[in-house]
Amino acid sequence: MITDQKKVYRPKEWETTTCPFCGSSDYLVYEKYGSELQYTYVLCKDCKLVYQSPRPKYDQHFINAAYASYYQFTETLDLNSNPDVPESSVNMFRKEVEYLLQFDKRRTAVLDIGSGMGTFLAAAKPHYTEAVGLDVSAQMAAFVQRQLGVKVFLEQFENFQSDKKFSLIHMSHVIEHIPNPKAWLQHARKTLEPGGVLVINVPNKFSFSFRLQHLFYKLKLKKQFSDSWNDPSRTPDHLYEPTVPSMLRFLKENNFEVLDYFSYSRKDPVSDSSFFSRLANRLFAKTAEAHRFFSQQFEERRVEKIYLGLVNGIISQKNGVIELPVGEHPSKKGMMAVLKKGKPSVTEYTVKEEFGKFSLVEFNIRTGRTHQIRVHAQQIGHPIVCDELYGDKTPVYLSAIKRNFKLSKMDDEEKPILARLGLHAARLRFTDEDGQTYSPEADLPKDMRALLQQLRKWKT
Repeated sequence: MITDQKKVYRPKEWETTTCPFCGSSDYLVYEKYGSELQYTYVLCKDCKLVYQSPRPKYDQHFINAAYASYYQFTETLDLNSNPDVPESSVNMFRKEVEYLLQFDKRRTAVLDIGSGMGTFLAAAKPHYTEAVGLDVSAQMAAFVQRQLGVKVFLEQFENFQSDKKFSLIHMSHVIEHIPNPKAWLQHARKTLEPGGVLVINVPNKFSFSFRLQHLFYKLKLKKQFSDSWNDPSRTPDHLYEPTVPSMLRFLKENNFEVLDYFSYSRKDPVSDSSFFSRLANRLFAKTAEAHRFFSQQFEERRVEKIYLGLVNGIISQKNGVIELPVGEHPSKKGMMAVLKKGKPSVTEYTVKEEFGKFSLVEFNIRTGRTHQIRVHAQQIGHPIVCDELYGDKTPVYLSAIKRNFKLSKMDDEEKPILARLGLHAARLRFTDEDGQTYSPEADLPKDMRALLQQLRKWKT
């Protein structure tokens, strides 16, 4: 019998690091992720790199866990078919190479670091007198040599020594996996011909898609930025996530002249084929422009932020607008209050359902003050259910809803249906630069769904 049981990854040791790009130790916590939210991304205050700290110690245990099954190799693999990773196809790299040739006029020798199954080398080889690869997989190195007749060396780049110099060095989604990026850039300078070209493809943590994921995370629409991290076997192999500001500064500080850069925009020769790429291109041509556009949308209160909340009691006025200034409580740390000198705060509400003791209410916040909905709900006499700061923190039990409730003989005591704040960030609504409207939504959590089901069943 064949099984596909994944092994849970648990780091043996942890290490705290400074910024891998600029060395600064000044940072802000950016986001938590992992199956147990055990990993932390921090944002360098100086160069704006997002990096792990603390992180699993970069030792052989981590390397084996992260890369032991990195390549799914088969003897029947064909160079022109890569169904699981279409963005790494030969055709995609042909477009990239055609674009790069305008910068590399000499075209003597090309080095591909992290050559994998050789798709970039296959695209570049016809244009260069010699092509060479570097990789960590002996199987893939043998495959590339058999398919292309190209030599692939099995060693890390910082240890790679060659008598020849290269007019082009290519790294595609490699550098974010290594702990010593500065050493790699310095070695690249020594390995390049005078005037040679270095190409680095990396993820952009400040891209539109990543920023949108981060926004959902901050608004608690999602537990973490990507559901793929719910897999407990996954290792945090990206030691850092570059951003455009951090990459530009990093390259400049290591004496590289930036000839061109882009972040999956209309300038990018390889991102114009998939539906997502076309959508992203239409949403924003340049990341900085998109960031300014969407930041302005938030500042001008043109992004709708919709919440669903269970409140205590029945609200007499079924819809309305609460305009009460909110500020920090003068004597209770961590709490907010309605204050004359508080910041202007506007909450629109609509009663969606009524259940006797409770009401389901939709809140649309026009401002984004801390605890705004909770403070405003308290002010109109209908605090959010289970709100320990602004209402009654008592959990909701089935016995309070169901007539003639009897505890099961299997249970010693009744468990609450809902024991935490009954407020949920449900959806956003925003418009892009072309006027197209988007409304991403997040399903109600399991406990709130269960409570609503019982309230509807035993509605009085």
